[in-house]
Formats: sequence, C-alpha cells, structure tokens
Amino acid sequence: MLSAVGLYGITAYGVQARTREIGVRIALGATSAKVRWLVVREVLVLLVVGVALAVPAAWAASSIVAGYCLI
Repeated sequence: MLSAVGLYGITAYGVQARTREIGVRIALGATSAKVRWLVVREVLVLLVVGVALAVPAAWAASSIVAGYCLI
C-alpha cells in the first residue's frame, strides 16, 4: 500500500510538472492515447528501476536478518 501511494504521488507530481508540455502536445495534435502512453511509460520506468533495486536489497537484507535468528 505504501509503495502504491508513493508511486501515485510521484506520478501526480510528474504530470503536474509537465502540464504545459502535455497541453502543447495536445494542441499540436497528439492523441489522448499518446499522451497517456507518455505518462504510463514514465511510471513503468520508475517501477522497473524500483523493483530492480528493491528485490536484491530485500534478498540481501533477509539473509542478514536470518543470520541473527537464534532458531
């Protein structure tokens, strides 16, 4: 849930920061599908980078914590 809220916040901030760019793209004839893909592509890049960094870090952290277990 925390990651979903964070991803939503970053996406909302990115869209807000690029509102003028999106408006210019629409004014120049970009379809809503292309503008939507522009936003979704940015989110997917963040998601892939986050997963690529988080999974190995979680695996390493779990190995370290497992070493401290007494059982």
